[in-house]
Amino acid sequence: MRQLPMTDYQKIVARTRRLVEAVGGGKEAASLTRVNETSISNYLNINHEQFMPADVVADLERVAGEPLLSGLIAELSGGHVTGPEETDPIRMFAALNGKLGELCRKACEYADDNHYDNYELDDLIKQAEALSLASDRAHDNLCRMREQRRVKSAAE
Repeated sequence: MRQLPMTDYQKIVARTRRLVEAVGGGKEAASLTRVNETSISNYLNINHEQFMPADVVADLERVAGEPLLSGLIAELSGGHVTGPEETDPIRMFAALNGKLGELCRKACEYADDNHYDNYELDDLIKQAEALSLASDRAHDNLCRMREQRRVKSAAE
């Protein structure tokens, strides 16, 4: 018998999709792990009973540079995955600034010929999505820090 509500399993599949997209899609994800492209595709199907194994998640998250799926699993279990950048607002904003700077640099580089080809647009979209995810995470972490401070103040 399943232990979580169906919506949580749907979140796992959605986050798995984000993880696979973050590394460049199903074919690229398969090349980075021990599983084939068909298995990756199955993990993205809400009607399929099999979810991505932990070692495959670890391989993909290493390449993606963030705990996209393991972070969600930790949250579903009542926990939270943290790193040094998640507890220091200056590091969070520095990381965002770096991602924004890289996005701007690439956009300027691609604009040199006054034309963006599909590869360039796909690259800019991927980097903008990574920036958006990092921004969302910084926001969530700041809200969590504020809530922890409120709880601590109320306890004192």
